[in-house]
Amino acid sequence: MKIYLKGLIKKLKHRPLEFELKDAKVLTKALRQKLLPDTIIRETAIQILDLSERGIFRSTAADGGLGFFNKISRAKRQDLFWDRMQKDFRKEKSNIVVVAEGDSWFEHPFLQDIVDHINRNEDIAVYSLASAADWLDNMLFQGEYIDMLSVIKPDVFLVSAGGNDLLGDKKIGIMCRGIVQGITETNVQNCPNYIYTQTIPERFKQGLIDLEKEGRQAEADAIRAGVKHLTKEFFGFLNIMQWQYDYLFACLRAKYEIMPIFTQSYDYAIPQILIKRPFELAYWYQRPLNEILQSGKWIETAMRNAEFYEPEKMHSSIKAMLYLFKHMVIETAASYKYVYHIDSQGLTKPNEWFDEIHIKSHKFLQVGQAYANAMRKAVALRNELKKGSTITEEIPRVYRSMDTTEQPSFEQAYRAFRSEKSPSNWRFIGLKLLAFGLVFGILYWFSQPVACKLATLVIGLWILIKLYGFLRAVVLSYVFSKKRE
Repeated sequence: MKIYLKGLIKKLKHRPLEFELKDAKVLTKALRQKLLPDTIIRETAIQILDLSERGIFRSTAADGGLGFFNKISRAKRQDLFWDRMQKDFRKEKSNIVVVAEGDSWFEHPFLQDIVDHINRNEDIAVYSLASAADWLDNMLFQGEYIDMLSVIKPDVFLVSAGGNDLLGDKKIGIMCRGIVQGITETNVQNCPNYIYTQTIPERFKQGLIDLEKEGRQAEADAIRAGVKHLTKEFFGFLNIMQWQYDYLFACLRAKYEIMPIFTQSYDYAIPQILIKRPFELAYWYQRPLNEILQSGKWIETAMRNAEFYEPEKMHSSIKAMLYLFKHMVIETAASYKYVYHIDSQGLTKPNEWFDEIHIKSHKFLQVGQAYANAMRKAVALRNELKKGSTITEEIPRVYRSMDTTEQPSFEQAYRAFRSEKSPSNWRFIGLKLLAFGLVFGILYWFSQPVACKLATLVIGLWILIKLYGFLRAVVLSYVFSKKRE
């Protein structure tokens, strides 16, 4: 048996295009039966990418400024969750309780992300363990979600993972390579460090056919063009992630037989040079924040180092990577009952990206609503199964964000941004602005001594902060509630 398992791991590393889901399942079973050491997945990934363990699995989710903002946001969300439980949220049986584990698409300190928008629904409460910059490997083997599943006993489990594993820490330079000067695209196949395959693997080709049927020919062509830039290391690492996802689902299903599980795929990340940044009041901070965070560090800089010099070639390679990642996750999920997928690929235009790997808040709204709609269907099915009903009609296993066109009203959007009663009309907003002005004016008029002036400045600053929060909520509520083409 051990010889057979070693052969599968050797296939995963050295002949990755031959590795299949059934092979991942054999390895998962062996890992759960302790026939393989717990560290085997990490050890195999280290050998594939030829990096140290820290180089592969170094998550910055708990480090520095990002870790600080992650902790604040997570604590705030968890307080909100327990506050809703305190108010007997579960008393209404149609309400849905969720545990979410994930990365920056579930937890972004400066955007309204997917979990923010799911929480906007009054019938859904999310306990979030997500952290920006977290990795699938860390989520899986730190096992933070295991305890909270036991404590909370949710109706649904959400996971968003894999983006940082592929694109983080400039590893993209290992996953794909540009065409080297002096080597033509016809004979580059003979250079093992660069082009590994000219075509999409057979088991993932149906997705391209589906794109063409939908009239998305340019997208399919870009993926076909991009796959020839993907390396042997990429396909090996894709197999590692399939093994990780299969192990995750197997462990969850062993304890929670019919709990709906949701995965997701990222939209096609975009090199910085292709992002269009028209000024929008709701995203006034986009340009300065991207400058501070050096937005291009994730994709464009790393790809130029990998000898990509044409932006379109960069983008087509990323499309191929994320297309294959999506279909790997869908294939793995399809082998388990009640595991669903939210597909967001093709959702976002170049002017709707906040940075290279994150879409803007109003697009996250669309994704969040796709989650909410799909979760209601999945939980309704789960409830019928609990009653012992015979299910004659299965619900879809894949939901597309681009099919969700619902928009919140201004009042609903405002309530999502402010933890207070939503305004019934614009008169309320005008009265609040007038009240702020009157209080500040009175304080300043009567402040003569230095101490009074100092107190006035402090109170005035507090009022300005509150006013900024209020005006920001109004602007964002308008942005989220207005119809977009």
